[in-house]
Amino acid sequence: MASYAMCHMKLDMVLTGLGYRPSANPPRLGVYLTNSLEEGERVEQTLFGLSRAIAEEAKAANDIKRQTPIMCVIGNPPYNSSSSNNGPWIDGLIAPYKAELGEQKVNLNDDYVKFLRLGESYIERSGQGVLAMITNNSFLDGITQRHMRRHLRRTFDAIYVMNLHGDIRTDSGFSDKDENVFDITQGVAISIFIRKGMPERAKLGQVRYVDMHGSRKSKYERLFSDSLSSAKFSQIEAEAPNYRFLPSSDPSREAYEAGFPINALALTYSSGVQTKRDSICVAHTRADLEAVLSDFAEAPEDTLREKYGLPKDGRDWTISNAKADVISGKGEICEFTYKPFDTRFFYYSGKTKGFVAYPRRDVMQHIVGRQNLSLLFNRQNVRDYFSYAGLTPFACNHGTFYLGNRGQDYCFPLYLYPEDDTLDQSIQVNFEPKLYARIRKAAGLSSTPAAPDGSAIESGAFRHATGDARPDEVKVFDYIYGVLHCPAYRETYAEFLKIDFPRVPFPPSPEVFAQVSAQGEALRRLHLMEDVAIGDKPYPFEGDGDSVVDKPGFETGPDGGKIWINSSQYFENVPAIAWDFPIGGYQPAQKWLKDRKGRALTYDDIRHYQKIIKILTETDRIIREIELPLG
Repeated sequence: MASYAMCHMKLDMVLTGLGYRPSANPPRLGVYLTNSLEEGERVEQTLFGLSRAIAEEAKAANDIKRQTPIMCVIGNPPYNSSSSNNGPWIDGLIAPYKAELGEQKVNLNDDYVKFLRLGESYIERSGQGVLAMITNNSFLDGITQRHMRRHLRRTFDAIYVMNLHGDIRTDSGFSDKDENVFDITQGVAISIFIRKGMPERAKLGQVRYVDMHGSRKSKYERLFSDSLSSAKFSQIEAEAPNYRFLPSSDPSREAYEAGFPINALALTYSSGVQTKRDSICVAHTRADLEAVLSDFAEAPEDTLREKYGLPKDGRDWTISNAKADVISGKGEICEFTYKPFDTRFFYYSGKTKGFVAYPRRDVMQHIVGRQNLSLLFNRQNVRDYFSYAGLTPFACNHGTFYLGNRGQDYCFPLYLYPEDDTLDQSIQVNFEPKLYARIRKAAGLSSTPAAPDGSAIESGAFRHATGDARPDEVKVFDYIYGVLHCPAYRETYAEFLKIDFPRVPFPPSPEVFAQVSAQGEALRRLHLMEDVAIGDKPYPFEGDGDSVVDKPGFETGPDGGKIWINSSQYFENVPAIAWDFPIGGYQPAQKWLKDRKGRALTYDDIRHYQKIIKILTETDRIIREIELPLG
């Protein structure tokens, strides 16, 4: 209602400024109060008073929806992935965007997607016209929007995209500060879709693209000065199967696609745990979480909401469901990989929309309370360099590497444990058998894989075997881990790693497999924070104070730098590479401290952070030595 009233007021101001003087019975302004994402239906006219006025407004709006040829649609629709506009009409309208995707999760219910589809449908119905919107820019290359982009290319003859960037969670690679044109975190783009009304369209429409980086002011200036004819657009080819609206260079496509997608090797995998309330569901210490659980078991809902500053209940998480899950006593407190090298605690019962919104039981049941090892990877690389590879022995967070609107983390456990009520109680390797056989053959491993050693797995001994003593499945796991950290792999296939699940090249020879797998083993031991692998940690914690993290920072020195946690205390002799080393969307040495601002570091915290410094330093050394023939 507010936007409706404001539009009337602003139009009146414009008309008055232009000298318009209304007659005694002026025509109404062509602005209508309606939900555009609802179908135009006939309205009951037997109402009176205000109800009748509202009904007449709805009728006028619905007559336009149903009968008026609309050839120009302009807007800035809301970006809301948890859309409440889920009526059968709009759901049916966006169905072509979802057809035959074959995805576990389809992120096409966002309001801005629905408004784009609505505008497209009006132009389709009219046969020609222009659709112009400023929207969330994730649809330009999002994997689940690939059929959406193909559909738009089929509908329109020409598509102009001005990517305004500005996502504060994503490193755009631009050297200067990149600001959003709005006061939001999500990057945006202006898209103009043109249909000329040709009777038949033999080809997909052309997409022309331009980047706009820099300050908000500079972007405004360019938008005011540029036009479709003057802006330096580049043409984007319609490349199946993703039909991206972003430029790409792919001289190595054939070699890359000859590898196997990681998700194809996994029999079972999923995105990480999503709590929906990290502030209470995830704790730094077991004692902190025990206190929260005690409150949820005993305190009334109003008290909990006030004490923990909880927002209104949402679709996926409610206080009542959280309380019931805790009171059931079916859960346990477990270690939880929250961020790189940042292990915390969470409550796991396996119940969806309980204390934790999405515990991902199908996968986490093989990890929680078990001995296992999981590969963590992203489906899309949202930065200009690839570093989205990690591992964990624990359940993991869906934002371990990156928390945004795309590129979430996936968890691929090495072993699958049997259900209690099944006849076969053996532990299985979580590899697709035929693909595993191809990898084994290329790697020069024995033709018939040995059955997993259940006792070695349940005791955790499988993680400690070294070299040739490692089980074959661990050797393959380590090979994949080594490949994902290879600098040549990351650089050569950078464009493809932005699009979909990483593909891993089959071992080019047994010798290369053995070498890369050994380097992957060294990285695995480091990243699991094994003391033997880490060795000495020559980064003493110096200075007097209360050890409370205040303003972390790095100071360069002649013999190594200092990482300050406050004005008087620091870690000494730290290599600069450790402070800046990236894993996923973070620099772990910086992120770990920033997440503990205001907390006093304990003796164990200090030792843990010294390990992180050594791990990052050694990781840089090892990955520089990984060589992999490509192409």
